[in-house]
Amino acid sequence: MSNDPVELYAQLAAADADRVTVAIDPITASISALDRAAESVHTGTATATGAWTGQASDAFAERAQLTTNAINATKDNLTAATAVLRSVAAHCGDVRAAADSAMSDWFSKPPGLPGPEVTKLADRINRELGELAQRHEQALDAAADQLNRLQPGFAQKAGTAPSWAATAIQSVALPPPGTSPKDIARWWAGLTPQQRDSLLAKNFDELGRMRGLPADVLNAANRRRIDVDRQRFAEQRDTLNTRVIQRAEQLGLNPNDEEKLREANDPELSSLLNDRQDANRRRQNADNAALRLADADSKNKGDGVYVLSWDPDGPGQKQGTMAVAFGNPDTATNVAVCVPGTTATLGKDGFDLDRAANLKAQMDSTGSGNSVIQWLGYDAPDSLIGSQVVSAKDADDGAPRLVADVDGYRAAAEQAGNHQHLTVIGHSYGSTVVGKAGMHGLAADDIVFVGSPGVGASNADQLSAGDGHVWAGATRHDPVVQATQGSWFTEDGSGRGPYDSSFGAKQFGAVDNSWTGNAHSEYYEPGSESLRNLGDIATGHYGQVSQQQWQDNPLPPEAASSIPVIGNTAGTLFKDSAQTATDIYQGGQQTANDIPQGHWGDAAEHAAGTLGTAAVDTADTAADVAVDTAGSVIETGRAAVDGVGWTWDHTLGSWF
Repeated sequence: MSNDPVELYAQLAAADADRVTVAIDPITASISALDRAAESVHTGTATATGAWTGQASDAFAERAQLTTNAINATKDNLTAATAVLRSVAAHCGDVRAAADSAMSDWFSKPPGLPGPEVTKLADRINRELGELAQRHEQALDAAADQLNRLQPGFAQKAGTAPSWAATAIQSVALPPPGTSPKDIARWWAGLTPQQRDSLLAKNFDELGRMRGLPADVLNAANRRRIDVDRQRFAEQRDTLNTRVIQRAEQLGLNPNDEEKLREANDPELSSLLNDRQDANRRRQNADNAALRLADADSKNKGDGVYVLSWDPDGPGQKQGTMAVAFGNPDTATNVAVCVPGTTATLGKDGFDLDRAANLKAQMDSTGSGNSVIQWLGYDAPDSLIGSQVVSAKDADDGAPRLVADVDGYRAAAEQAGNHQHLTVIGHSYGSTVVGKAGMHGLAADDIVFVGSPGVGASNADQLSAGDGHVWAGATRHDPVVQATQGSWFTEDGSGRGPYDSSFGAKQFGAVDNSWTGNAHSEYYEPGSESLRNLGDIATGHYGQVSQQQWQDNPLPPEAASSIPVIGNTAGTLFKDSAQTATDIYQGGQQTANDIPQGHWGDAAEHAAGTLGTAAVDTADTAADVAVDTAGSVIETGRAAVDGVGWTWDHTLGSWF
C-alpha cells in the first residue's frame, strides 16, 4: 500500500547508535597518540635545551612550544568531537526506540482489520514517524554545525609562525573526478617530492584509483590499499556479524538460519544482512588480490611487479578487478596488455599470471625493455555455458574501462618522455572486449585476437590500430572459433569475424599440439608458434611473424560450399585430411633419415610417433567435424530465429 509506514520506519531504523559509537574509537586512539607525541616533545626539548645555549637553543624551545600548543589544541578539538558524537549516538538510540514504539501498533494490528481502519492507523503512525524524522534531521544538522566550527589545531596555533610555515607541507588539492589521464600526469609532475610523499601517506586510496600516475606510484598506493582493505573488510564483516546476531536475538530468531532471517522482513535486519554480505564479498576479493599479487611477485624475473589498479567491487557481479604488470610500463619500449576471457576472476585459477609471464619471457628473448600487463578490468562471463557468455553486454561494459586504462598507461609514459609500442591482446571473450574498445578509440599500436568468438567489428578498418596492425590467430582445433565461426557479436549484423579473409586482419600461425579440448587455452604456451608470434608482434618484429597455413585454420575453406552444414563438413574433412597426410609425410621423412645413419632407436620412435600423430589427427578431425557442424547449424538457426532472444540464449546458444 502507498502509505505503508514501513518505508519511513526503515529510514529511521538506519539511525544506528552503534555505528556512531564505532566512529569514536579511532578518535580516542588519536588522542592517546597525541599524548604520547606531547610527551616525546617535552622529553626532547628538555634534553636539547640542557645541552644547547644561545640562539639555537631558544629557537628550538620556541618551536617545541608551538608544537606542544598545537598538539593540545588538536586534543581539545578531538575531545569536543567525541562529545558531539556521543550526543549523536544517544540521540540515535532515542530515535530508534521512539520509532520502534510507534511501529508496535502496526506490527501488532489484528489480521483482517478493515481497510479504512488500516489506512487510519497507517496515517497516524506516518505522522508520528514524520515528526520524529524532522527532529532527527534537525539534531544531525546541529551536530554537523558544531563539528564544522572546530579549527585544525596545528593551523590554529602554529600555522602563522614563520618557523612553522617555512617547513610545513602545503596541502594539495586532488584532481576532481573526470580529470583526464594526461592532466593527472601533468599535475603529479608539478608536485614537490614532499607533497608526493604526503599524498601517498594520506591519500593512497584516491591515488590508487587514478589513471595517468607513474606505475611506481600506483603500485605503492594499490599494494597498501589491498592490505588495508583486507583488514578493513574483515573487521566490517565481524562487526556486522555481531550486530546480526544481536538483532536476531531481539527478534527471537536463530542467527545461523539466514533464510529465516531474510523471511523475517525486518528492515534493520535485512540491511545488516546485505551489508555483511557485501563486506564478506569485498574481503574475499581483497584476499584473492593479495594471493594473486604474491603469485606475481614469485614470478618476478627482476624487472619488478606493479599493481596498476585494484577495485574491491568492480562492475557486474562485483568480483573485483585488478591489473598487474611485469616490468615498468612507463619506461618500457614495448608494452603488451593481455585481456583474458570467460571464467577470468581474481580467484586462484581465474587470474592467469602465467600467460603474462610467458609472454614477457618470450618478448625478452629478443631484447630487453618490455612490460606485460595482465588486465582484468571487466566482469568476465562465469562459464562457457549460459546466457551471459552469448551476450555482448559484459564486453560493452568493459570496453570503456580498457580504453581509459590504456589512456592512463600512455599518459604516464609520455609524461616520462617515453612513447611506447603498445599491443593489446584479447583471448576468447576478452577479444570481444578488445574489439569493442578498438571501435571506440583504444590507443593501441597493434590489436591481436586469439581464440575469438567475435569482436564487434566486421572489418579491420573499423578498429583504431589501423590497416596492417590488426592480427588474428587461432589454433587448428579451437572449439570456440569453430562453434562461433569467429563472427558472433558483429554490430552491423554482417556475420563477418576476424578469421574471414574479407575482414582484413593479418592471420598468423598458431599450431596447437593437443586435442580439441585443450586447443582453446594453448595460445600462451612456452615454445608454441602462437606465443612466438605474439612476442614478435608485441616487439614490432613483424617480419618474423609466421603466417597461418591453410590446413591449420580452424574454419573450413570459405569457398568449400554455399550450404553451411555441407560446406563446413566437407571443408573440415578435406583440410584435416591434408594435415594428417602432411604429418605422415614428415614423420616418414624423419624415419627415412634416421635409418641410413644407424639411429635405430630414433627411427623407431619417429615411426611410432607418426602413427600416433595420424591417430590423433583422425580423432581431432572427427571432433572438428562435430563442432564445425554444430556451429554451422547454430549459425543458421540463429539467423533464422533472429530476435527470439530467450530461445537462443537458453538452448543452442548456451552451449558455447
